[in-house]
Amino acid sequence: MNYGARIVALVLAAVACGGGDAGNPLLEPSQRVGIYNLATVDAKPLPYTFPNSPAYELIAETITLNPDNTHIVRSDLRFTDGLGQPHLSVETATGTYTIANFTLTMTHSNGTVVVQTFTGANELTAHCCGNTIWIYRR
Repeated sequence: MNYGARIVALVLAAVACGGGDAGNPLLEPSQRVGIYNLATVDAKPLPYTFPNSPAYELIAETITLNPDNTHIVRSDLRFTDGLGQPHLSVETATGTYTIANFTLTMTHSNGTVVVQTFTGANELTAHCCGNTIWIYRR
């Protein structure tokens, strides 16, 4: 698999995680609009090294929920080649979303459906990649 295809596969795997945040999770869907930044993976700060691909690291990720029920997921990645040289890339996924109670369902333009859970007013929690816990905060 070439470098670009591998990065896209890793990002889609990371984004396809479903899963929490302190505060009142019972906000109206319109109150959920905003940018959620990946804060921790298993209570550790970024970068996150993919367990099955140690040369690939996620150095930042955001989920943007727009008022028109569209979303953008931006992933900033670093690949370190066999010579120790880092290569940076940015991958995005776009689509639409719905919110029902505590559940955020994002449907990416490629057809991938991602379900995550609001665990508070300003936080999303996802379970991903070997059952790691990913925390996004607004």
